[in-house]
Amino acid sequence: MDESRAVSKMTDPATVSTFQFLQDLIQKLHVAPTPAALSTQNGNILFTLGKIGMTTDTISRTTYYRAQAKNFTWDAGAQPAGTAGFANQSSGPAWSLSIQTKDAQQAWNLSAFLCGQAAQNALAAGGAELPSRISVAKKFWDKPDGPPVHGKVFLDGMSFVHPNPFVWNWSEIETMLTTELGYLWDGSKSAEQVMKEIDPQMNKLLQAKAPTS
Repeated sequence: MDESRAVSKMTDPATVSTFQFLQDLIQKLHVAPTPAALSTQNGNILFTLGKIGMTTDTISRTTYYRAQAKNFTWDAGAQPAGTAGFANQSSGPAWSLSIQTKDAQQAWNLSAFLCGQAAQNALAAGGAELPSRISVAKKFWDKPDGPPVHGKVFLDGMSFVHPNPFVWNWSEIETMLTTELGYLWDGSKSAEQVMKEIDPQMNKLLQAKAPTS
């Protein structure tokens, strides 16, 4: 979508070529698993079984890989950069206070604790979180105690973070995309065809007005 988040950019040449590249990894180059291969086992399991050489995942899965991928040495690395350079996304828990809360001080105390040094250390110690406190994040990920040895890539990646362009009805858009992109992943339609079919649906959803309470 464009910067106003009101107009679809799905038929832009850059978008089409990107999705065609992703399809080619599966259908043409055969270096990514097919939908059929993923129907019984997801990428996480296939990786830990040694059936695929790489998988894309979040830092939250570190504890899973440490427990399951014990038969081979594994590590983390940066995703390949596209023509526009590196780009990454980041998400996670956010502590917030309701303006209508009747227990403002207690809510503030809890939020302050969760963002404090002690809680951040406890959350990061499990190996499944990149703390918001830079000092704590560096303590655990600059030189991790266990795999991935190059966990510093999680710290470096924060320099390339772009916020996801969510809109109020994102769940509807995501449902539509999941359906239409199925034709891309199974190779039954080209990226150009799929993007042309997604575009009007995307525009309709982006231009829908949010309900008022």
